[in-house]
Amino acid sequence: MNMTQLKDLQDIIDLEIKSVKEVISPNSRKDWIGMEKELIESESAPSLPAYLLYEYHFNNESIHNLAKKLEIKDNNSLRNMMIKMGIPIT
Repeated sequence: MNMTQLKDLQDIIDLEIKSVKEVISPNSRKDWIGMEKELIESESAPSLPAYLLYEYHFNNESIHNLAKKLEIKDNNSLRNMMIKMGIPIT
């Protein structure tokens, strides 16, 4: 299976997505945890990884657009976080 293209539910189940807390460094903890908390409180998503996975793969949002929505200044920061979480990047 090509892990950059999620085609069905089994593809998602097979992913080993990591939580924000598992992949962040102590110095960026506040920013990423705060971002996730805002998503949860606004009922946009149950977690940051779930939001990113859904928006990127199923709403076809670009990393650039996701970074803008999440107010992240550097697209590479978001891309690296997604890779650390185990979210396939095309």
